Amino acid sequence: EVQRIATPADLAGLTGVFYALAYAGFLAPTVIAAIAASIPVTTILWVVVALAVASWVLILTASTRHLPEPRKTPLPRTIPPDSPPARKN
Repeated sequence: EVQRIATPADLAGLTGVFYALAYAGFLAPTVIAAIAASIPVTTILWVVVALAVASWVLILTASTRHLPEPRKTPLPRTIPPDSPPARKN
C-alpha cells in the first residue's frame, strides 16, 4: 500500500513511517502485560480485536479508492500485418 500511494519523492519517508509503526507494534505484548494488572485481559483482547477490525475496514475501503475505472468496452484486438496466421490444433 505504501508504494502505491506514495509519490517517488515521498516513498522513502512513508516507508520509514510504516516500518516505525510496524516495529512499535512489537511492544503490544508489553503494553498488554503492563495494563493487565488493572484491566481484565479479555477486555484488552476485545479492544485489540476491535482495533484490528477497524483497521481492516479502513484498508478495505481505501485500497480501491485510487484504482482506475474498469473499461466499458474491450480493447480492439489487433494483429500485426506481418505476423503468421495462427495454427489450429
